[in-house]
Amino acid sequence: ILATFGSGALTTILGAHLIERYRREVFTRARYEGEVAEIATRLIRLTEALTTHLAAPDLLPRVCRAAVEALDADWSAAWVLDDEGRIYQPGALVEARSDAPGDTTGLAIRADRLAVVRELTPGTVLALASPSDPHLNGCRLPSRLAISSALLTAIVRRGQPAGVLVHGWLERTGPFPVRQRRLAAGIAH
Repeated sequence: ILATFGSGALTTILGAHLIERYRREVFTRARYEGEVAEIATRLIRLTEALTTHLAAPDLLPRVCRAAVEALDADWSAAWVLDDEGRIYQPGALVEARSDAPGDTTGLAIRADRLAVVRELTPGTVLALASPSDPHLNGCRLPSRLAISSALLTAIVRRGQPAGVLVHGWLERTGPFPVRQRRLAAGIAH
């Protein structure tokens, strides 16, 4: 009788453990799938909105505005590579906060001088978790644009680098959630 009782208790405990593990896995999978669906929905809406304005002269400000909203960033800016492929010129800046940087005039970036630009390849998202990130050595952008953290993505046209999108936060530091990285990659694509 004692052996039967012990066996039943062990079966009950193991069963409860397996059921709890299964419930956790289902919940985690459902949360992940919901997040993926939300990202896809946001990117589809963004693509639909921007596709109607592809030839418009205000395309870059529209992209930056959409990025500020989707990423909950304090500002978003685009730098466009010149025809010689040597200098990134400011193309657009959209601020979400009144204390965000208001001007990118004079902030041209030589393509060969900044390590962060050299590391950007199509589809990559470079996360700068703080203004002291080694990628920013020798760069005056963090102080001029009040960057506490930023996500950078390459703008690609016909398979070639065409610019850089920088999405910045004035106070937030630390690692970026996967959701924000995926959104930033999707916006640049």
